[in-house]
Amino acid sequence: MDVFALINSKDIREFLQNQDYKFNSLEVAWLIYQCHRLSYEEKKLLWQELIQTMPDCGQPPKGYDMGWTSLHESINLYMETVDQMIQKFLQDELVGKYVYMYNCYYRDDQGYSEGYMPVYPTLEKCMDAFHKEVAYMNEGSTNENGEVLRYKFLKQSLDNTDELYEMEYRGDRQVLEINDYPPVGVPAPMHGILDFFDHLWFDFPTPFKKGDILWIPKTDDNPLKHSNGGFVLNKMSTWDTNEFISKNGDSDDMDASVYLADSLGGVFREVVGNYMDFEYYEDPYKVNEQVFYALSSYLKGKIGEDVLLRLYREKLLEVAVADDIEMASWEDDGRYEGLI
Repeated sequence: MDVFALINSKDIREFLQNQDYKFNSLEVAWLIYQCHRLSYEEKKLLWQELIQTMPDCGQPPKGYDMGWTSLHESINLYMETVDQMIQKFLQDELVGKYVYMYNCYYRDDQGYSEGYMPVYPTLEKCMDAFHKEVAYMNEGSTNENGEVLRYKFLKQSLDNTDELYEMEYRGDRQVLEINDYPPVGVPAPMHGILDFFDHLWFDFPTPFKKGDILWIPKTDDNPLKHSNGGFVLNKMSTWDTNEFISKNGDSDDMDASVYLADSLGGVFREVVGNYMDFEYYEDPYKVNEQVFYALSSYLKGKIGEDVLLRLYREKLLEVAVADDIEMASWEDDGRYEGLI
């Protein structure tokens, strides 16, 4: 198994390869889980290979997690649970018991549409409508993989509308994941295993330093979990880890404090994660992101506050000038007509 290929960030992947980093069984299991390009079936094959070739391990209780004695058993239970959920989602149901909907994420979209519409009485009718829409959208497409990147089907009970099941697919019709929102009363142990990987926390070495300009790139493999641009790294959660996080942290704590740029050239601080998706920002900087150069130099100790403030003022002026030019072009072609 090529474990390095499971790492989403090309920069972290290259850094760990150069270090000849040795992964333990738990790290490999989690890297399989979080790999954006893998379908669920592809992940299952790798988990099965892990069980056959890597040592077992356990973990003591932490936080709300009761702990577990066998990684291999936990992975098997996770796969068994997800398989049962997929089977339940796809099984034939009496007409009138459930309704079905679909939602698509196309290549040029910013995300899924806001809601599921229309509603279909059977999964078969819902899938037929979906395939007709995709065929229409793919007419004239020059992309060999078509125009749909992701799509989801929703199954909703008519007896209890809070009972929902949502299955997401890759554009090539491979299942990515399934989520259920069961009504109150479903036994907790059955669904607790689904949080197994999300309850894990890791301190992987990365090449990033304070002041580095980074981003989470949007790709066909990762169209949803991306930032709207670059950010300047202030502090990684793993740089100053206390004992509580080390023992009780989960994947939500694998984040970083960063500086983002607003549309007017201002800067604000935010928490962004997962840090294992971070890469060096290579795209041309937007006008409002030009301040990143100065902020990065300041955080790295290359310039003082006086130079930072002077450069910041200059960049704000550049943003204002660019904004005026855009507004003027709108006035010329009539886009402001009736608005002012």
